[in-house]
Amino acid sequence: MAIVFPQIRPVLVLAAALGAAGPIPGCTPNAETPTLVLLRDGNHDFEWGRYDTAAEAYARIIEREPGNPEALEMYGRCMLELGQPEKAAEAFTVAVARRPGDRDLLILLAQASYDIGQVDEAFELVRTWALDNTD
Repeated sequence: MAIVFPQIRPVLVLAAALGAAGPIPGCTPNAETPTLVLLRDGNHDFEWGRYDTAAEAYARIIEREPGNPEALEMYGRCMLELGQPEKAAEAFTVAVARRPGDRDLLILLAQASYDIGQVDEAFELVRTWALDNTD
């Protein structure tokens, strides 16, 4: 006995046509975009070098989940790419506090610290990374 699935192509064509036409009058888009969707969109924009739009997505996550380490890390990476190491250092500092064993975050924080002229702190972070990186 074979299972027959109905074709869904007309539905996809209709959905694409409605999406291209803009929002449906009288309907407002969901302002509370799920965190996973924002993270996915931010990661996609980051991969394509759209650091400003990626940072916006990560910032929206951080607004509602201030301790989200993944969003903090990626926001910090965006800030480094956009030439704003102060904001990157702030984000990485919180992310390191949330994930203290993450050695990659220590190096990112060291880079941001170095970029803002905190050479001694950057050196200490790299030293900590080297001492913890014995495995």
